[in-house]
Amino acid sequence: MYLYFFYKVKSILVLNRTSAKGMVFSNKTLSSYNLKKHH
Repeated sequence: MYLYFFYKVKSILVLNRTSAKGMVFSNKTLSSYNLKKHH
């Protein structure tokens, strides 16, 4: 039971980390795209 709980928490943390990375990546691409469009 405890191992299952630990695994669940770990998977949630990994998912949050990957989604945060994806958001940062998309924000970077969006900002660079906007900069190119303005210049």
